[in-house]
Amino acid sequence: MAPVIVGGSGFPIPAPFKGGAGKSGTGQRNPNCPKNGNSGKTGNTAPEPRTASHWLLHWLTRDPTITRYQEPVPLARVLGEHHGAVAAEPCEEGALSEEYARA
Repeated sequence: MAPVIVGGSGFPIPAPFKGGAGKSGTGQRNPNCPKNGNSGKTGNTAPEPRTASHWLLHWLTRDPTITRYQEPVPLARVLGEHHGAVAAEPCEEGALSEEYARA
C-alpha cells in the first residue's frame, strides 16, 4: 500500500510516485514528448469533425425539428445549444420536407 500524506484540509493525498518502468524520474526518455524534439504526433490524427449549416434534431417527447446556422457548425455545438435533444444529424437544405422545418 502506498504511503499517504494528510494535507492541511485533513483529506489524504497520495504520496509522489517513486519511479518504475517508463515512468517519470527513471531517466528514460519518452520519444513522444515535445520536450524531446518530437511533436507528439504519431501519424494517427483524428478526422475533422463533420460540420453542416442545417441539422435535424431528435427529441424524446416531440417530433424532430430542423435548426439552421449561418455557417457550418460541428455536432458538439448543436447538441451543446439544444440541451433536450437526444441526437442530431446533418441534413442538406431542402432535402427534408417542410413538415419538419419548425425552427
